[in-house]
Amino acid sequence: LEFYRLINTARTSRHCGVLMVSHDLHLVMAQTDQVICFNRHICCSGAPAKVASDPAYRRLFGREAAEALAVYRHDPDHDHQHHTHEGARHG
Repeated sequence: LEFYRLINTARTSRHCGVLMVSHDLHLVMAQTDQVICFNRHICCSGAPAKVASDPAYRRLFGREAAEALAVYRHDPDHDHQHHTHEGARHG
């Protein structure tokens, strides 16, 4: 986690792009703006949400695994409420 924080700090402070190759798909899908998925060729590319729903990506990993690997990115500027099991509300 610290490694990804360091990369993000360098990226934002230097206003540069970062090209990273990784097999750690949970972190890739959660921490990047653009994804290129290779399997001997480019299978699919784009924003993580687009890649996660791409038929080629789903075929490569299977639907269940593809959905599990597509980590939810919480938008702090959302306009909905969350409900806990106790019924309390928080934003």
